[in-house]
Amino acid sequence: MVRVALEAGASLKEHTAPGDLLVQCLHGKVSFNLPLESHILESGQLIHVPDHLPHAVVAIDDAQLLLTIALDR
Repeated sequence: MVRVALEAGASLKEHTAPGDLLVQCLHGKVSFNLPLESHILESGQLIHVPDHLPHAVVAIDDAQLLLTIALDR
């Protein structure tokens, strides 16, 4: 589990995770960008990202995200 805090306008460039990813927006609002679609996540909302799927994040407001990565080991 990882907690990420982003100020409004900050971004995480496109990357992948080494396992299935569950992202929960704890506070604020972000644009969560996948190869074929984008989602706006607000406080309390979740998104699942399959293993190794490229994604990027842009903070619309100051935001905090909780990332849970399920590693196959």
